[in-house]
Amino acid sequence: WGVREAKTIGILTGNPCDSGLELCVAINTELRRRLGANSLGDVYMARIVMVSTPQIGISMEMDRRENPLRKALLQAVDDLCEAGAHILAHPANTTQFFAPDMQARASQKGARFISVAEATSEYLRANGVNEIVLLGTGYVTDFSLGWSAYRNAFDGMVVHRASPHGLEKIHNLAYEVQQSGPTPKCLNWMRDLLDREVPPSCKHVVLAMT
Repeated sequence: WGVREAKTIGILTGNPCDSGLELCVAINTELRRRLGANSLGDVYMARIVMVSTPQIGISMEMDRRENPLRKALLQAVDDLCEAGAHILAHPANTTQFFAPDMQARASQKGARFISVAEATSEYLRANGVNEIVLLGTGYVTDFSLGWSAYRNAFDGMVVHRASPHGLEKIHNLAYEVQQSGPTPKCLNWMRDLLDREVPPSCKHVVLAMT
C-alpha cells in the first residue's frame, strides 16, 4: 500500500522512430484503459525516454554486420539507463537476436530489458492461441539460420511461414519501408501478402517484419 515509485520506461527505436512512437502511444493507451475514471491525464502517464539508433537499419544485413550492430544496441541501452530508464523495450524483431546481450547490460545498470519474443509468446499462450502465421524476414522466420529470437517462442504451436515467393515480397517490402516509409504502396503490398500467405484456418498473425 501507499504511493508507488514511478518507473521510467526507456524505448530503443530505430530511425525513423515509427515503432518507438507507436509503442509510446500504446503504453499510454493501456494506462488510460487501466485507470479508467481515475486517470488525470499527463500527471498519471508514465515518464518515457527514447533513444533513436539509425544503425538498426543495418539489421537487414545482420549476418555481415553483427558486431557493429551489437555495439550500437548496447550503447543505446547505456544511453537509456543514463537517462534514468528502469524498464527498457526495443520494438523490433530482427534485432531481438541481441536481447540476451541487452538484458545483461541493462541488468548491470539496475534496469530490466523486456524481450519482444518472450512477451509475444507469453501473450499468445495466455490467450490460448495454438496456431499462428509468422511473417518476417528470413532472419526472423527461418529458425535454422540461428538468428531468430523466436526459435523457441512458439514451441508446441502450429507455425505457418511465408512461401518462397512471399518471403521475397517481405524482403522487398522491408527495404521499401526503410526507403520510403509506410506509403500506400507498402500498405497494398502488405494487404496482398496477408491475402496470399495466411491460410483460412488461421486467425492469428505475428508480424515480425524488421
